[in-house]
Amino acid sequence: MTISSGQFGQAVTGPGDGALSAGAGALHRGELSTARYLLILLLVGAISAFIVGLSALVGQYPTGLMVVGLLFIGLTLWRIEVGLFVMAGLVPWELQTILWSDFSLIKAAGIVVAVLGILPLFTTRGPRWPVSMKCVLAFGLWATLSQFYNISSPVGPILLHFAALLSNMVFFYLLLRFCSTPSALRTLVWIVVLSSFSAAIAGLFEVAGTGVGMLESGRLTTGANINTYVRFLLPGVFLAPACMTLTRNALVRSVLLAGLGAGIAALILTGSRGAVAGAAAGGVLFIVSFRGISIGTRIASLLALGLAVGTGYVLALSLGAGEQWQKRAEEGSMTVATDIRLQRWAMAGSMILDHPVLGLGTTIQEGREYARRGLYFTESHNDIISAMAQTGIPGGLCYIVLVVAVWRDLWRLPGGLLRASLLGMWTAFLITAMFNPSLTKKIFWLAAGVCAASIVSYRQVGPESGPETAAPTTVPSPS
Repeated sequence: MTISSGQFGQAVTGPGDGALSAGAGALHRGELSTARYLLILLLVGAISAFIVGLSALVGQYPTGLMVVGLLFIGLTLWRIEVGLFVMAGLVPWELQTILWSDFSLIKAAGIVVAVLGILPLFTTRGPRWPVSMKCVLAFGLWATLSQFYNISSPVGPILLHFAALLSNMVFFYLLLRFCSTPSALRTLVWIVVLSSFSAAIAGLFEVAGTGVGMLESGRLTTGANINTYVRFLLPGVFLAPACMTLTRNALVRSVLLAGLGAGIAALILTGSRGAVAGAAAGGVLFIVSFRGISIGTRIASLLALGLAVGTGYVLALSLGAGEQWQKRAEEGSMTVATDIRLQRWAMAGSMILDHPVLGLGTTIQEGREYARRGLYFTESHNDIISAMAQTGIPGGLCYIVLVVAVWRDLWRLPGGLLRASLLGMWTAFLITAMFNPSLTKKIFWLAAGVCAASIVSYRQVGPESGPETAAPTTVPSPS
């Protein structure tokens, strides 16, 4: 059984990428196969689970977590991309902790990976930066200036929240820096898909255990808020088809198909109208942009997509999940829901006019401003508006150029299933972000990092021998 690298590109490593090294001991000793990468992660997961379980039995749970953390650091020093893979696999389980309401232990681990990952960058040359990375740098620098201009008491929580945002940006850069080689990119996509499926399956188990009618308060969050959870599902829904083409094993394809179904079902049961609208729009673009099928097949696929969405909605209603589509705070009224969202945007707009250059700082201060003006919510639930409110109009423009640049560069990739999958996923994220916040969520930066790594991978090959024309080399599949 094999995975063809044709869809993902026969990327040529850039200067120094074949043997990255650093004083910190981080080595990139050539590329491992996708199967070898996944085997390492499976072994690490088993060892980590054993350590944590044993420490819990003897009453030394914190010590066990510390040992696992040291193991994680050691892996990152050995191979930076392995540490990044661990982070990508943990993203759907980014639960909130006592550190701060928007700062988790996984974010803290991300900062460790960021620090260790930056060390070899001083001694090696990497791939040429895409426009998206330049926008992230500009956004990060402006956000830093905005944050320290707006610093206020208590300083600690604000800086922790801001550190989480910066760690996400560094996470994005390290993904495009170290996961743009062929097998690393394939491995990253597989890990993101399987991790997304795990979140979907956990949500369906929640439904099976409590019943849909009992989920009114949690709404399939599996520990995170609903706006974060719906984004965990989108990568699996859109990237699974690309993975299905990379294996000839019928069993693996069946598992991926089942995971895809679980992701779609969980997405519908969340009741997130913005996420479902984004997924539907992404699905349309996926079908339209995939150049490997005829016009007739595209039209039939679009009709099938519409039928599937309608059937899913009717099924959700028949299961008693209709209440999930009306939020209690909005009294089940779409009109009231729209009015509340418009009220939030209008309030954020007034904040932008009051602080047009450097904004209000991170979400903590934005929330304070909302509270001062008599509103209970803490975010505008629109990433563009939120970016401008937090970092001023210049920061918001950096964010807009970032998302447009990623979309543009994806569109310019050779027409194939991976391109269509990434375009669909990114479009779904962007539309969802117009109604639900995602700037501080690592899943948004993970999706952006996968897109950027794919763009860099293609550029290292060049237009003449890109993903669609590269030699059909193969590597073992993860099964």
